[in-house]
Amino acid sequence: MQAVLWGKDHLELGEIVTRGVGSRAALAITRGQHRKAYSYTDPNEDAAVAVVGERATLLAVADGHNGWPATEAVISTVVGTLGVDPPPANVPDDILVDLFHRASQAVLDVTGRPGSAAPDSRTTLVVALVADRRLQWASFGDSALYTVTRAAAVPLARPRHMFVGYPMPRRAVEWGLDRGTTELTHGEWVVAATDGFVDFAHPFPTPLFTDDADAKEIAEGLVSAACQGGAGDNVAVAVAGP
Repeated sequence: MQAVLWGKDHLELGEIVTRGVGSRAALAITRGQHRKAYSYTDPNEDAAVAVVGERATLLAVADGHNGWPATEAVISTVVGTLGVDPPPANVPDDILVDLFHRASQAVLDVTGRPGSAAPDSRTTLVVALVADRRLQWASFGDSALYTVTRAAAVPLARPRHMFVGYPMPRRAVEWGLDRGTTELTHGEWVVAATDGFVDFAHPFPTPLFTDDADAKEIAEGLVSAACQGGAGDNVAVAVAGP
């Protein structure tokens, strides 16, 4: 089962769109409650994907800068590489680095074409694999990843002012790629989110994460919290539950 939300398809201010993937994974996206207060190329440059397979659940979010093409390129690369049958959360480190390097090259392939409409398009990228109670994740940029219970939200990825899609050798991707693995506790959820959530959803809406919570309701509630906080940016989230 798979769902994807492309920001380019959701351009109405204040509109929140959700997609469920079974009862334990979901996505939500919005252009934002208000227009961006900074210069931008496309109105909604975020995207989110969730794939629920037999072995694991794959989550990914991307937050484009200077245009939409980078967002589409990296999400398509992640889905094409890991999304057919998401592997258990034990992918070798070299494979993860290769994935992000390949995603960066996919951006350059699009933006470097003669006459490209967005030659400076770049993006953040967070990828997470959830298998039983094991989480493996990797992040490049300032989008976020959390483990969450009703008691607390714990950030895992360190925000960095870096983007997938700049010309860089594989060793630079390896240096800039934040990644790790962790064991999830009983009832712990995984949330990947772009910085529109991080910047505007205060406090983190942990009361959403009840024992009988539905993933789609959580995803919508997370984006709603950012909108209620005055979101002047795109917001995309992907969630997976126990």
